[in-house]
Amino acid sequence: VARRPYPWGDMPGGGVLDSTQACWRGAGLPLNSTCPVGLLPAGATPSGIYDLAGNVEEWNADWLVTYRDSPPGCWANTPVTDPICLDRAMAPAPGNRVVRGGAWIDASAVRLHSASRFEGNAISRKYYVGFRCARDTH
Repeated sequence: VARRPYPWGDMPGGGVLDSTQACWRGAGLPLNSTCPVGLLPAGATPSGIYDLAGNVEEWNADWLVTYRDSPPGCWANTPVTDPICLDRAMAPAPGNRVVRGGAWIDASAVRLHSASRFEGNAISRKYYVGFRCARDTH
């Protein structure tokens, strides 16, 4: 598995994240909403997946716990790292799931970083959180 700090890889231009990779306010864009899907091809992953950073934070199936505190069968406590841990017994509070990817409203590039994980509460709504429909490729 390739490790990339952002979906497209390292930041180009000596470490400057700009408006060619992600839809986000920190790039100096005067944004009042999301950008059209697929607008920024420079932000695509090497396999062609668009908009994993910016636009809207993406709701994930994972419960929000630290990797270190995960129970057996999830992430760090198993020989195989499971990207989805659905063990309800480990849920810290009802509905606390992971959101990733940052959103158009963000001014800090840290929220767009691939390793960043934030709380998404199932009983509240946010206009900058969405989800991605996905399926296995095999």
